[in-house]
Amino acid sequence: MILEILTNGGPRSTSKEVLLRDILDRNEISPSSSMQEEIKLVFDVALRCTSRISDRPSMENALKLLSGLKHQRS
Repeated sequence: MILEILTNGGPRSTSKEVLLRDILDRNEISPSSSMQEEIKLVFDVALRCTSRISDRPSMENALKLLSGLKHQRS
């Protein structure tokens, strides 16, 4: 669901780098913005959660990865 929100429901047949650049451009996130790192983290977790079943993180590990956002902001 996060991946669809980030990509605006768009196709995922392109490379990770192109998708990420498109997400950042569409949301007008500048390279110097701290928001860019947060989006990259959420995007990475979303990709991991939609990868092969054997490579997917558990819900607990996905939550731990995303919880890192709180610590970065503080």
